[in-house]
Amino acid sequence: MDRTKRITGAAYQQDACGDYMVKLYEAEDYQAQKLHFEEGGSRGTLVQIRNTTGGFWSGLKKWTGLGTCATLKLEQIGDDLDISVGEGKWLDKVALAGVSMIVLWPLFFSSAVGAVKQKRLLDKVFIDALGFFSGAR
Repeated sequence: MDRTKRITGAAYQQDACGDYMVKLYEAEDYQAQKLHFEEGGSRGTLVQIRNTTGGFWSGLKKWTGLGTCATLKLEQIGDDLDISVGEGKWLDKVALAGVSMIVLWPLFFSSAVGAVKQKRLLDKVFIDALGFFSGAR
């Protein structure tokens, strides 16, 4: 799934979309934060979303590849708004999968599950962001 989209004339809704996404994911027990940036003369907002299960499970998720993280980028291009969703921990899951197959093969299954969960989160964040602009909230 291509997770990029330009929405014509939506630049003025950038902050409102960022706030909406933070509230939406915090209500679903994710940790979310909104950051502002300027890049190449354009203004933007990043919303970082990650799974927040704490304690023992947090460390276990890190080492087994089951933790998920996504970054939503809202970038103003004139009056338009570019929306993109990026992966937060994909590379460490891939590396863990390679090591798991050779040394710790049981972790291969957990890293595969983590990769599937990561993809689902990225797709969900993208769909929810588009839903903000379509009025489906």
